[in-house]
Amino acid sequence: MPPESAQTPPAEPTGAPASEIPTPPAAPAGPAATAATPGPLSSPRRPSLRERLRASDERWAWKVAIRLLQCVAAVVGIACAAYILAKMADFDDMTLLGRNVVNELFIAFFAVSFAWGVADILVRFLRHYSKPLHPLLILCVDFTFCCVLLYLIAAAVASILSVQRFGDDPGWLRIWHNGTSRGPYNQDSNGVWVYAGGSRKCTPASDCAAQDAAVNAAWSQKPARFALAIVIAAMLVVAGICHFALCVWAGVDSYTRRKRKARELMQGGMMYQPVYVPVPVPVPMQPMGPYDKQVPGHQVPMPGYVYGHEQMAGPVMGSSQTRYA
Repeated sequence: MPPESAQTPPAEPTGAPASEIPTPPAAPAGPAATAATPGPLSSPRRPSLRERLRASDERWAWKVAIRLLQCVAAVVGIACAAYILAKMADFDDMTLLGRNVVNELFIAFFAVSFAWGVADILVRFLRHYSKPLHPLLILCVDFTFCCVLLYLIAAAVASILSVQRFGDDPGWLRIWHNGTSRGPYNQDSNGVWVYAGGSRKCTPASDCAAQDAAVNAAWSQKPARFALAIVIAAMLVVAGICHFALCVWAGVDSYTRRKRKARELMQGGMMYQPVYVPVPVPVPMQPMGPYDKQVPGHQVPMPGYVYGHEQMAGPVMGSSQTRYA
């Protein structure tokens, strides 16, 4: 008999149709094997503008805000001074102070201040790595503006006083030309200033009627001119505060920058400077022998030991103390 382990499989029925024969299920189709192609190396993310500004200067927002305030004050000052020059009566040779408002100087100063503020902001935003201007340059320029502002603020205060005092006495008004007074003018019931003197010179006006018209025009524009003079003085003060604050801030930044560079140089020198570590040298010893024969090179010899002698002298007799020869 054949062994039980060797069993033959049962034969399939021959009469069954091919359609009824079960077929094993097809294995699910896996994803098509594609060759792994190395992708392009991802470039490092470029920091944003705000990150670059903060990395170059932690207080950039405050400094930009002060610069913007300075530029706004300059624009307002230019507008007020230009309106006085274009729309209002000329005060040349009318007051003791000559021009009650040195409007041309005000416009020139505000224009230069505005250009400096815009340049500082643009350099900070458009420069590579958003680095600001050197603090020492900012210190020098803003300090120069502060010095010029001392004179301009004094001129603005003088202009306010001259406008305020123009025609303050209805019964007496004088205009000035080259340091000499001309007048007097008296104000009638209609509020018109009429010349009350005798013969007169009307230079630099074309005639005396033009001079009288200029005096009455200046009087009618006094309230608006006084307000504009105050606004100009206020804008000068605001610009002066901004320039002074940025000047002091630049001084602090310059001092901090110098300390940081000195510390970096010192650290770099310590990094590249070789350090010498002394290696301990073994002390030479003598061969083994009696204790009194072994004297290390770094130890002090015992009392009574005399270099060059092989024996130690004994005590000297007849003495109260033990001495060694």
